[in-house]
Amino acid sequence: MKKIFGRIPVVVVAVLAVGGVVLVLTAGLIRTSSSDVLVGTTSTKSVTLVQNGVVADLTFTPTVVGRSEIHALFTPPGGALQPVVSVDVRISLPAASIPSIPVKMVSIGANHWLGVVQVPSAGDWTMEVLVEPTANEQISFSTVVEIKK
Repeated sequence: MKKIFGRIPVVVVAVLAVGGVVLVLTAGLIRTSSSDVLVGTTSTKSVTLVQNGVVADLTFTPTVVGRSEIHALFTPPGGALQPVVSVDVRISLPAASIPSIPVKMVSIGANHWLGVVQVPSAGDWTMEVLVEPTANEQISFSTVVEIKK
């Protein structure tokens, strides 16, 4: 019986150590985008644009050929508590005659929208964001995103 109780502290320490490692790894994964893991955080395009009093913070990551995420945060006149009605995003590559590719955007928080797009080739892509801040009102934002191979 004494041998069993003598080994319990060693087992408890081992379990706590493994649990600590799992906790640290999980915390690291939660605060890291899957795109960041693949290519690093240096390949991000962030821009803040203003139209008709609506502030748009747009982030495109990573800026390489393949799967990318688009985050769009909006602050309409009157503050962020007033939700925008809808957000549409499309990207195009005019130099290569690639027409607009629609990006399905999903609301993931207060005026925070997320979309995932598959970028087929490198070049200077035009990202156009159409926002409906209130019913029957539409605002257009546009920026160029350099996509690398």
